[in-house]
Amino acid sequence: MKRFGVFALALLVVGGVACSKGRSTTVSTGNGTATVTQSQDNQTTTVTSKEGTMIAGKNAVDPATLGVPVYTGATQQEGGYSITDAQGGGQVVALKTPDAFDKVYAFYKSQLPPSAETMKTESNGSAYALFRVGTDKNGATIVLEQKQGDSSTTIVITKATSSAPAAAST
Repeated sequence: MKRFGVFALALLVVGGVACSKGRSTTVSTGNGTATVTQSQDNQTTTVTSKEGTMIAGKNAVDPATLGVPVYTGATQQEGGYSITDAQGGGQVVALKTPDAFDKVYAFYKSQLPPSAETMKTESNGSAYALFRVGTDKNGATIVLEQKQGDSSTTIVITKATSSAPAAAST
């Protein structure tokens, strides 16, 4: 959790300093230094410290690298993030499609193992579904959401990776 504090502090500094395009700033913390870099297009911020790297913003995550199917035609939303450190990492990306929930749900239902679906609910005109592939430490979660009155569907994909060695079997 300490690593998130350094990353959060560095992101706050970016907001306060308003880095110019492509500029890097070094931030001193009680745990060392972090380098904060803003992309040329001001869409992505990268924070690097001795503990790891965090990338946040538009195009911070390539959905094709998450190890699960990506719904055809879904477009990446403004924010996403990727964190890597000695213990592993995590990525989150939000996508949106104009397609109805039922069509997107059918796609993921057909593309993922039968055991991947962990929840599906519809209430008051809103619909949600949750799929999990792999484990908490090395796997992906796909959340589908269609809010009442909205014809589009939001897809949020998270991926966790652990660099911890696998437990030895006896």
